[in-house]
Amino acid sequence: MEMIGQIMGHPWEIIPVPRESMPPAQQSQLLPYSCDPYDIEPHLLYDLTKIRTELGYRDLVPITTAMENTVKWLVDHRPSVEWLPISYADFDEAIRKARQVYGS
Repeated sequence: MEMIGQIMGHPWEIIPVPRESMPPAQQSQLLPYSCDPYDIEPHLLYDLTKIRTELGYRDLVPITTAMENTVKWLVDHRPSVEWLPISYADFDEAIRKARQVYGS
């Protein structure tokens, strides 16, 4: 998230909000509190050690360059979210409550 903010030249504050405190959104992957279609349980973290050591895999593009290219492409090709009714006021309220509980 910090790298994306840097790429976009946009400072933001990252505030942890527990899933159960989030306002309900249109269901995605059977999760009632996520408007992200890729928000799945459990979160996955892939380990590429075996493919690197046994097959000699190496990234062709540094991660910073790949992220910058991806962010710029997404800015230029914004996905349509008209199907996604979001109440930003509800999200703001969840953030306000999280700040009260966690002191951020």
